[in-house]
Amino acid sequence: MATPSSSVSGSVAPSAAIGSETVRPSSQACHALVVTTTERCNSNCVYCSKVTRRPRDMSLQVVAELLRAVDAYLGARSGESLGLLWHGGEPLWLESRYFEAVADLQRRLCASTQHRIEHRVQTNLTCLSAAHLSALRRLGVADVGTSFDPEPGIRGPGKRVDSNRYNRQFLQGLRLVERSGLGWGLIYVVTQRSLERPREVFHFLTNLNLASRVTLNPVLSGSDRARSLAITPREYVDFLGTIYPCWHRRRHRFPSVHPLVAWERALAPGDDGASADVRDGSVQLSVHPDGTVSPCLPDRTPGARSYGRIGDRTLAELFEAHWQWQRQAERHRHASPLCHDCRWWPTCRGGLDLDAAAHTDMDMQESGWCDARRRFFTEYYEPVHERGRSGA
Repeated sequence: MATPSSSVSGSVAPSAAIGSETVRPSSQACHALVVTTTERCNSNCVYCSKVTRRPRDMSLQVVAELLRAVDAYLGARSGESLGLLWHGGEPLWLESRYFEAVADLQRRLCASTQHRIEHRVQTNLTCLSAAHLSALRRLGVADVGTSFDPEPGIRGPGKRVDSNRYNRQFLQGLRLVERSGLGWGLIYVVTQRSLERPREVFHFLTNLNLASRVTLNPVLSGSDRARSLAITPREYVDFLGTIYPCWHRRRHRFPSVHPLVAWERALAPGDDGASADVRDGSVQLSVHPDGTVSPCLPDRTPGARSYGRIGDRTLAELFEAHWQWQRQAERHRHASPLCHDCRWWPTCRGGLDLDAAAHTDMDMQESGWCDARRRFFTEYYEPVHERGRSGA
């Protein structure tokens, strides 16, 4: 399953900041762990950099280590909750009995804290069964994230990328989710094919998912297969900018279209006339099948790093390691003339270290997405709001 860039998509960044000082993660922020249960996947999406040689599954022994760490962390923090996103690969490639076993482990190892663990699963839905749904409900999963590309030849099983088969299985799985009463959200990957019809894509996706989230992420893979689909930061921003006026008029009907809603909140002036900083200090880390922990970055990211292993370090230590990295990167950025003098600094924070790590070999330099974000702010956001103020 393709891994979105959290910073590009406008999700909450790992640390909030005021001026040039980074704020420690708040005790009220809900930190999250993205748990790679398996690197195997039944789909052959063109833009995905999934593991094809010796893919690993997370053993129940590692799951037990993870749950012990979660219990210790929450046990020491009575006011906090913690998110676990069960990810892949395709996590439901694993049989339902795997998640039944995880639910049993949670009941045994997190007896007094399990009510403060917020479970989600990220799945392509094509392997979903009634047995999976039963196991996920036992675990406490209340929300499902999925992804869908209606364009043919992008997503599907086999060497020929059988989109028709994939779409049938996806829609069957979606009906199961909706009948079960679970909430769900959708990731759509913006490719070269999307650029031909931004408004049509927007209407299709929001009609498919009227009541929940839609996240629009750019193609980040540099693989040879994905090269014909890849888009530039400017093309991505122009895609968003084309649909922005349409979404803005209907934003109360579609309140969770990302990154538009995140950028809108960040750019909206507060009572003092200054742009808001919507980041709450929450930290999101990846837990790999062997238990190692790293920042949430797209697969094969040059700047990927490891903070250690679950069981060898506490979750508090792992969150602190990430916070220190974020703090160092943000201070470095604010010292540069490009960022220090930019009027969009309170919103952009220099493009964020995750963007730089995802697109360069360095994680403490201005990101290539900086100019693209500035273009969105000046060419699309400001004209819409200026027309609103003038009553046009």
